[in-house]
Amino acid sequence: MSLIILGNPADFDHWASLGNPGWSYEEVLPFFKKSERMVEPAAAEDTEHHSTKGPMSVELGGFHTESAWLFLEACKHLGLGRTQVQYVH
Repeated sequence: MSLIILGNPADFDHWASLGNPGWSYEEVLPFFKKSERMVEPAAAEDTEHHSTKGPMSVELGGFHTESAWLFLEACKHLGLGRTQVQYVH
């Protein structure tokens, strides 16, 4: 199991604005989608952000290990919000 963190769209847009062609969020999103096979029906309906055709099976999963919960608590302590967590098989 792996945890995917795609990054903040504003970061990609910032990199593009610094003169890095092809690095805007709009330009990299198709590559993320190409690699993803979203298996959660509700998330798969969001075709703007997800794909069901890629080689990596991805699901929105719950946290089942103590270390995962500790990671989330550490993020919360740092003021990082939880948006969308995806597991890859």
